[in-house]
Amino acid sequence: MGCKYKILSRISAYEKGCRCNDCVEYYNEYHRNDYKTKYKFSESAKNKWFRYRLSKYNLDETDYERIYHAQKGICAICGINEATDIDHDHRTGVVRGILCNGCNTGLGMFKDSQEYLLNAICYLKGY
Repeated sequence: MGCKYKILSRISAYEKGCRCNDCVEYYNEYHRNDYKTKYKFSESAKNKWFRYRLSKYNLDETDYERIYHAQKGICAICGINEATDIDHDHRTGVVRGILCNGCNTGLGMFKDSQEYLLNAICYLKGY
């Protein structure tokens, strides 16, 4: 089954309600590229943000590079994704390592609690 709005552009068809695979894929790609161009950060803005994050955790670029290279640029938890987020203990402020965004967010959702994480492991083992 093809798009029922064949006479319209894929964007217009999606906006009219077509949810065929072609229209959805085209619409998502269009907006992904649109977002990239609208919200593209300059290199100086990226560097400023990076320096801010380092100062927040009392690190310098040498410390960050040392941790990053020790982990081979890979997340310390999943071992799959690129390490991008500085992980720290919220009570002490001590930097533990560099994680991917997903793992760092996951730890935050579990409130850095070993008990909660162990409960989650037991839950998953039950299935």
